[in-house]
Amino acid sequence: MDVWWESGTGEAVVCDAGMRGCPICSGTPPERRRFDLVVSYKYWQLFSLFGFVRNRQYSRVCSNCHNALNELIPKAELDSMLQGKKDPIPLLLRKGWMAWVALCVVGIGVAFYLSDQKSKDVAKHLASPRVGQIYLADLSKISNGYPSQPAYGPMKLVRIGNDGYHFVTARFSYDKKRGVDHDLSKMKSDSYYDTEDEDVVTREELTRLGNSGVIYDFVE
Repeated sequence: MDVWWESGTGEAVVCDAGMRGCPICSGTPPERRRFDLVVSYKYWQLFSLFGFVRNRQYSRVCSNCHNALNELIPKAELDSMLQGKKDPIPLLLRKGWMAWVALCVVGIGVAFYLSDQKSKDVAKHLASPRVGQIYLADLSKISNGYPSQPAYGPMKLVRIGNDGYHFVTARFSYDKKRGVDHDLSKMKSDSYYDTEDEDVVTREELTRLGNSGVIYDFVE
């Protein structure tokens, strides 16, 4: 069993199921025994919090010998016995999956909010770019020097001319964004960039690259 994931079985008494003879322990002549309505179930649980119950089965169990009667309780009778009774299965096992769903929804909402906020921050920086500013982008969409797609890496604004914004791009690129994060401390060095080859981007192109997510972040 994994520490974070657990599956198992359980049982719990639901209510009194009345008096009757027990085929196991009633003896001769038979004595009436009190029976409990017992629910048996299987469950999954994540991190001991988020649970899900499946395969509920109900049976009459003798309170004396604890053996269950080998009979199927009719649905109408079972519904009548369960009416108004509290579910004895622990809440986290029964409803924990709902907390997991809620947590996922909140997580997705937070992720969308942070992504939207980041897009707004990038757009703000692109609206007034300054020399020396470093942006993170898919360089394969900007420069011809990256045959593999995607090619994530930094691009640095080195000058602003009448023809547009002049950028130099990194000598290296990554196929995943997290690879770029490992080089953040190196990006301010000119040796990190191919300074002999500049890419010129117009005002309109710069805005489009930001809106489309090609330029997805910036370095302070």
